[in-house]
Amino acid sequence: MQDVPRDPSQTAVNFLTDRGINTIISFNQYSYTSAEIALLEHAHILYRHFPVEDFQAPTIDQLTKAIDFHRFISNASTLVHCGYGHGRTGTGITALQLFATWGQSPPEADWARVNYVEQPAQVEVLKQLRSRHKGEL
Repeated sequence: MQDVPRDPSQTAVNFLTDRGINTIISFNQYSYTSAEIALLEHAHILYRHFPVEDFQAPTIDQLTKAIDFHRFISNASTLVHCGYGHGRTGTGITALQLFATWGQSPPEADWARVNYVEQPAQVEVLKQLRSRHKGEL
């Protein structure tokens, strides 16, 4: 599946707010438009974009900034996405889980099987993140 820009319509924004989503982390290579961001802002949904090409890995810096964005929002209910929902999304979700558990969980065996981390570079960046911050995330 090709990476495509996302289109958060008012219907989509309503869907998110109805489910309590108040933050979005995007690892799609394409950013939302200013009109789409305005829709989110009007609904009090915070958005951060970390551009990553399809089948690539976010950088340590991008993952750290995503973690900081999530952790400094009080009562954050965060949607993480890319283009398809595997790979970059799984890498971002796994990074947030490693942060929340001080690097203890999920076990590496679950990164691909449960979170759909797909590429060797994605696994490697998560290993680097975990070893760099284990016990102090």
